[in-house]
Amino acid sequence: MKTKSLTLLLLAGLLASCAGSETSSESEDLSYDDVAPTLSVPYSGKCANKPVYQILVYSFADSNGDGIGDFQGIIDHLDYLSSLNVGYLWLSPLHPSGTYHHYDVNDYYQIDETYGGMQGFESLIEAASAKGIGIVMDMVFNHASIDSSWFKAAYDSYFSHKRAGTIEEMRADPSDIGNDFRFLEDPAGSGCKTEIVQKDGITVYYEANFDRRMPEFDLSSASVKQKQKDILKFYIDKGVAGFRFDGCRYFFQESLEKSVSYMDELADFARGEKEDVFLVGEYWNGIGQAIYAQATSKMPIFNFPVSAAANTIGSPMYSIRSGMGYPFAQTAYKTQKDALTNSNGVAFPVYFLNNHDVDRYATNKIEEAKATAAGYLLTPGTPTIYYGEEIMLKGKRLSTDSTDARRRLPMRWTATGDTYRCQTFDYVSDPADQITTGALEEIEREGSLASYYKQILAFRASHEEIRNGQFATFGDDREDIAINRIVYQGKTAGYLLHNFDYDEHSTFVRLPADLVADRSLSLGEDRYENGVATLSPFSTLYLKAA
Repeated sequence: MKTKSLTLLLLAGLLASCAGSETSSESEDLSYDDVAPTLSVPYSGKCANKPVYQILVYSFADSNGDGIGDFQGIIDHLDYLSSLNVGYLWLSPLHPSGTYHHYDVNDYYQIDETYGGMQGFESLIEAASAKGIGIVMDMVFNHASIDSSWFKAAYDSYFSHKRAGTIEEMRADPSDIGNDFRFLEDPAGSGCKTEIVQKDGITVYYEANFDRRMPEFDLSSASVKQKQKDILKFYIDKGVAGFRFDGCRYFFQESLEKSVSYMDELADFARGEKEDVFLVGEYWNGIGQAIYAQATSKMPIFNFPVSAAANTIGSPMYSIRSGMGYPFAQTAYKTQKDALTNSNGVAFPVYFLNNHDVDRYATNKIEEAKATAAGYLLTPGTPTIYYGEEIMLKGKRLSTDSTDARRRLPMRWTATGDTYRCQTFDYVSDPADQITTGALEEIEREGSLASYYKQILAFRASHEEIRNGQFATFGDDREDIAINRIVYQGKTAGYLLHNFDYDEHSTFVRLPADLVADRSLSLGEDRYENGVATLSPFSTLYLKAA
């Protein structure tokens, strides 16, 4: 066995609140089992069991040859996406904007014509729905664009009040549009701000923590809140399945509690309009804060602490580095337990590996990539796939880069003659080790990562207990294999095992002897005999209760 003392001390600090158990150091035959979470609300619903596929529209599929991805390009590849058994497509911001990434919104009620406009968007919603796939919009509610008519009107109002010396009167009026953004009288000591200096010498400061082009809303304003809720209703009425909320941590820069409170307010409103609306928030500003948000919010958030970017204890990548599966099993259990019990079952976990803001998971070893995928995709909640990760698309921001464009490189569909390949980032060359094969070929090639993604997600789709069950740990810190006991409808449904190591490993503590081995995700000669499972390197084994 490996030496684990230091690692387990770190793990104990991270997982101090995990449920207790009994164990025996004298017998390897004694089952060791954490108590499964007792939930007041069943873990069910459409939102809780379908994987999400993240698409940057401009980088995904270009149908008309202008070099920019569009809605028709997505429609033309719905069969590919459907074959992956995804339930939602999360699309990057769609509104008119002054930047390629569209995170500075000019008009929330319009859809960029380059992508296909509102008519093209409605066609995509209809076509995706026919395949059983819902469209999730990336909604930017922390800030707007400096070029938006909304900001310009608010600025004009604020400027007029400042020139007249009536700022206090403006702030006392809930309906004054000058209250819609966070204008400041004195930016000193207030963090990252920017300024506009007028010709007549009057200076107006506004909060802009991301970029000077992105003035931030004052989300304590009743006027702003109502306008944002109206926007959500507009798109729900269009048939949108849900929303990903950008920058939730920064709703209130100074207060975690206020930020989470507004997340809850948006969640309550959206669910009132559409009971099964899909919701997820981006809330990442340190592991402790992310855990706090996931454990208290009514809105699910991305599980940043186990992403490739964090690469911390409990992530699949950490398990691969250390060869230890137990931390991942504990994290899968604890994340679900905290999220569901503290938020009345509405904030289920959302695991992911990559996204548009971080370097892509870097490995050229397909076995590692397969084990990582099996680990995070077979978790309770809603795993999210970043376009191209299933074909090992590369993308790493260099120290000389001024943007995240390398993390957002175009999808590759075929090895040659790829007419759908976008050219939106032709000013950023592909990394030297970029893939040369295409998704349409890889998903059909036996043994490829894409075909394994398809296999994993088909397995997930056919096992309701994995999608909707309660995960509990099984085994203790002596286990090299990650083992989760799955409880569904009040009884044990099976045991999910992952080996994240280059060596073959056997379970240390015995499992029930009457389990039936499902080797459909095995990468080698996995065995199960007399309560002991032996897994090949990087393999996954499911032991189903008889």
